[in-house]
Amino acid sequence: LHDALPISSDRRHILGFTVYLGYNGKCGQGGGPSFKVKTGSIALTSHGSFTLKTKAAGPVASVKPVPVRISGRISGRRASGNVVDLSAFKCSNGANPYAESFTAQAK
Repeated sequence: LHDALPISSDRRHILGFTVYLGYNGKCGQGGGPSFKVKTGSIALTSHGSFTLKTKAAGPVASVKPVPVRISGRISGRRASGNVVDLSAFKCSNGANPYAESFTAQAK
């Protein structure tokens, strides 16, 4: 989902995070709109982990923003984690249809 994740020189913050979260097909055919997740700074713990709850914007003004959680870890120059729509219904198999994993290079 990300090519590079900008990290502050003191390695205490991610300086910006942008990703699109769309229907992942885990409930079968169908789907819904994609949401744009864009943040400012995200704090990193001393162990390189991060979590942020924010809102993701819909593709048009008539689609209300949804709450999402961004979480992950940076280890060396590799970042990985998840973006999850907290309001999404669960599929009959228990999966969240708006949940994605990501990997990126920390720069």
